[in-house]
Amino acid sequence: FVLIQGGLEPLGRYTLTNDFYVMTTEVTQAMWTDVMATSGYGYSPSWNVTFGQGDFYPAYKVNWYDAIAFANALSVLTGREECYANTDDPSVDPFLEYDPDGLDAQFITPYDCTGFRLLTDAEWEYAARSGTTSEFWTGQGSALGGAPSDLYSTNGTETILDGVSNPLLRDYAWYGGNNDNQYGANGTKEVGQKLPNGFGLYDVHGNVFEWTADWWGCSFPSTSTDPYCDSVGSDRVLRGGGSIWGPYSMRASYRYNIYSPTSRNFSIGFRLGLSL
Repeated sequence: FVLIQGGLEPLGRYTLTNDFYVMTTEVTQAMWTDVMATSGYGYSPSWNVTFGQGDFYPAYKVNWYDAIAFANALSVLTGREECYANTDDPSVDPFLEYDPDGLDAQFITPYDCTGFRLLTDAEWEYAARSGTTSEFWTGQGSALGGAPSDLYSTNGTETILDGVSNPLLRDYAWYGGNNDNQYGANGTKEVGQKLPNGFGLYDVHGNVFEWTADWWGCSFPSTSTDPYCDSVGSDRVLRGGGSIWGPYSMRASYRYNIYSPTSRNFSIGFRLGLSL
């Protein structure tokens, strides 16, 4: 985890009032196995060599409820409060505070929990941008980064136009341009191989999409301070892009909503946050 200072989002759209920790990588298969071994959780993801298998590959084929079960299990292991109620019912808001008397008290927002949890949509983009006003961080140019030279092609030669060195996108992300061609093999890749962003976060662009806390049903950002969409809908927001997608979905601003919270797919994983 790295500590990220809250504040005004680089584009000036919203403010995060608290500092927070973010995992430097996506949750790996070894992390999942170790944390969930004593949790009693019934689901075991079916990883295979076609889509990437090994300790340092991201834990994919996990739905939103699997991700919050992992967050609860890690909170228990480290003596923190559980951020989520034990529910598999998509109609029930799972942001329920653990009460030692056996009662559940409603959280107002995920920011109020002191245990491990999914990042909010706003926190995820704030962390991915790492202080830039551009779509990708390169550490150069007037906006400390740039936009992809081509939104849709995936031949591995796409660059990030930062106006200085214009580096190759494949140096920063696993995406369709370096997947299943001369630059790489099909499926997900071991985490942490590409260049990190300015906050030291790996794979915020590509490899697997990442679950966030928010429902899709609000405009983004939903408020100017600590945004969080708690409107019940059919989908949760996914961020970051996947290993077979084009540059368009790798952008820090890209929000994806095609999967319901119960969906499991080889292109979906997660990383966790922790309120300070």
